[in-house]
Amino acid sequence: MNGPFTFGPDGNPMIGPVPGLQNYWAAVGVMAGFCQGGGVGRSIAEWMIEGEPSIDVWAMDIARFGNFATADWGTVKSSENYERRFVMTFPNETLPKGRRQKTTALYDRLIAKGAVMG
Repeated sequence: MNGPFTFGPDGNPMIGPVPGLQNYWAAVGVMAGFCQGGGVGRSIAEWMIEGEPSIDVWAMDIARFGNFATADWGTVKSSENYERRFVMTFPNETLPKGRRQKTTALYDRLIAKGAVMG
């Protein structure tokens, strides 16, 4: 079978109740669908029936993104994950795209003083 790859903004799936929408659930960005599908399906089913999954799914919870995660930001970050699909990644590596999506009021002043963000 062939089909499109799906990527989340951070490379992880996005599952769970969609914030702001009643009775609307998502299970998208599951890159290894055949491998991860059973676990994602089980977690979603438990979440719907029991009120929470039996394992910690925070890294996949769609609610992990705040209001800063616009559709445009999601597109930029997801395309970055696609571009880097077969590139070696390292722990705590900072990826460049979409970096200024969420900053504080001090960001520009800190950069002017030579701060390095990571």
